[in-house]
Amino acid sequence: MHSIVNWGETSFDNVYQPSDAYSKYQTEKYNTLYKKNNYSPGLQIGFGFDWVSGPKFILRQELAVFGNSVTEKITFRIVDIGNGDTTWRDDYTTDKIKVGYGNTVADIGKSIGTKVGLLAMWKKDDLRIGAGLNWTRRFSEDVFRFAAEYNAWSWGRTTMGYLTHQLDADLRIEYSFGRLTTFVNYSQKFATLKKEKGGKYFDDSSVIYPFSHNLDFRYPSTITVGVQLNFNQISPK
Repeated sequence: MHSIVNWGETSFDNVYQPSDAYSKYQTEKYNTLYKKNNYSPGLQIGFGFDWVSGPKFILRQELAVFGNSVTEKITFRIVDIGNGDTTWRDDYTTDKIKVGYGNTVADIGKSIGTKVGLLAMWKKDDLRIGAGLNWTRRFSEDVFRFAAEYNAWSWGRTTMGYLTHQLDADLRIEYSFGRLTTFVNYSQKFATLKKEKGGKYFDDSSVIYPFSHNLDFRYPSTITVGVQLNFNQISPK
């Protein structure tokens, strides 16, 4: 099992509406705040090879593919309406929708990715404790569930519309039962390698959209709990 956990809060100021077709005013700008401590479940399948396997130390190379849902809540507040000129949208009155108006939207979607890295572990009997460094690539989409109240509009990417490259630091605990090993792995993203891609800048436009997962601009944690099958080294006769 693989889960992504978004710790902390991230905000963007003066995010503007790319089109006036769905907004109350011809010009709208928002401050957006992303909710902290959000959990999204998923699944990971991986393969590892021990380059060094001594009585007390293991150096392992790992490759994994994963997929998970991505859910979170985004709170926005209108901070600018330009000169106040309105659009054709008349389902909400200007007395209600004005500077200071805010609302929350649920952001849902899916993410798939790959993870490649090295893991160093120290052994004592059947217990192993280790740390590692990984390179993670995530392809993600944005889908939005709007509330009944007024919301800033954004074009949701219902396909894997943007790509995130990040470095992870891992902590691992394993315990072996013969050929089976149970493990818990904690991974913390700490550096973004390509900031020009991602949820803030969609790949077909430089426009900043009001709502997105914006995974390129945050450092989520992942927690993986699983079971691995061990194979011994195959020696030639």
